Amino acid sequence: MHSPGRRRARTRGVTALLGSVALLAGCAVGPDTGPNVVRGDNAQQDDSGTPKQPQLAAPKNDLNWKPCADSIADKYGLAKDGATGAGGVELKGIELDCARYDVPVNAAEQSGNTIRIGAVRARTDKTPKTAVPLVLTSGNDMPSSRTLLSFTGEQGRPLLDRRPIVAIDHRGTGTSGLIDCMTKRQRAAYDVNGAEAGRDLPERVEKLSESARAAADQCNDALSPDQLDYSAAAAAGDLEQLRERWDVERLALLSVGDGSSVALAYAAQHPDRVGRLIMDSPVGYNVSAKEVAASRARGLQESLATFI
Repeated sequence: MHSPGRRRARTRGVTALLGSVALLAGCAVGPDTGPNVVRGDNAQQDDSGTPKQPQLAAPKNDLNWKPCADSIADKYGLAKDGATGAGGVELKGIELDCARYDVPVNAAEQSGNTIRIGAVRARTDKTPKTAVPLVLTSGNDMPSSRTLLSFTGEQGRPLLDRRPIVAIDHRGTGTSGLIDCMTKRQRAAYDVNGAEAGRDLPERVEKLSESARAAADQCNDALSPDQLDYSAAAAAGDLEQLRERWDVERLALLSVGDGSSVALAYAAQHPDRVGRLIMDSPVGYNVSAKEVAASRARGLQESLATFI
């Protein structure tokens, strides 16, 4: 049995040993702070500040724009007399100009085949002539030129007063030339959701399935060998062709709905060419059209308010 004096001596010895180990190891009380951060070539750079936004510039070489308010109104069934139409479309006081430019069907293959891309520009008489345009894409959900008209209402006009918006239609939609590879009967089946077969649900499903299969085969034959060149990645390449024609360093992109896929594809392909990126994200699957429209309107307005 050890005496109290010997126990105190052993305790003091253990304490001294632990103190020596701590001194030798250079340990500090608390968690290890880790190694110093290597900052690269510019060691004095201050990372605490807010990153600066890239500079944007107006096009140096613009497209060959021509007035087209009447033709756009006819195309989408809108009133031309200044009356507010469906979706808050108001053409009075809005300048609409159209242009087209040719792009390679597949830039990687360099086959020489081209496709014509349609662009529509909206502005007001207050829009500065040298203002940097926003480039709008809504993918293939809806022609970008039709989506552009949603900015002509009361809520969108303040933005148009500050800068023009240039809508680039996805290949095969809007002013970029429709892909017409379906028969009238097949298109009619889509228009009425198969209701030609009456109220019997299995018959309607079969009618739509039959039309979809036949249309897919016909469109595949009509687009061959370029049927894979109508993707979001190809649409992103069309935006890069626009940037090169404008001779600007970066684009300011505004995407709505499915256009977010095009904008993200462009950002992935050309990360150094994106000056601004606004995305109105798609809403969830299987929700009502009213909720979709309301959600997109709220998201778009919040994004634009942040941008301007």
